[in-house]
Amino acid sequence: MSGDSSQQVGLNIPLRFIFKPSYSPHCINTNVRVNTLMDKAILKLKEEITSEDWQISLSAAERLANIKTKESLQVLVDSLKSENHLIRNAAALGPMQTSDQEYVEPLIKRIKELGPEEEIGTLVYALEDFDCSAILPDIVTLYLKGNFEVRQATTNILNKQSFKVTTKELNEIENELKDYEYSLDSFKVNYQLKGE
Repeated sequence: MSGDSSQQVGLNIPLRFIFKPSYSPHCINTNVRVNTLMDKAILKLKEEITSEDWQISLSAAERLANIKTKESLQVLVDSLKSENHLIRNAAALGPMQTSDQEYVEPLIKRIKELGPEEEIGTLVYALEDFDCSAILPDIVTLYLKGNFEVRQATTNILNKQSFKVTTKELNEIENELKDYEYSLDSFKVNYQLKGE
């Protein structure tokens, strides 16, 4: 992975110093040093994401997302579990520009755990930049049970993305929509049955 020298992660360490390996025969412990720098950067960002200053928290989340390691992703996932909705929001918005699909599962899981009565609008909004093709049932349920902000975000997802569903999922979606006097045609959803 190459780094842009203008981008920095925690401790003000340019990405090029973290990601650019050295091939010098004299640098036997290069990987250890790089890992140590990375660990320190992630620890600092883990602290910053919990900041009461929204800009610091969001910036930390964005930098964690750009590091793209299991450790940095785990900090974001853990931050989603926060009881503080501002920390959750930062953790949801930070990875949006990366479109890293590994983040979809923990994000939708946290949205479902919190439920429509909690402040989940920003978390659902964050889904718009990810491929939601495999979670049409969840998107429909969120639309039906969510508040105005959630409906706005899910409407954008339903109108702009394509989905793949099983016949069973399609039937369940149609039945759920009927309870609210809707149908998939109401949303002009572009979907394809899996295996077809």
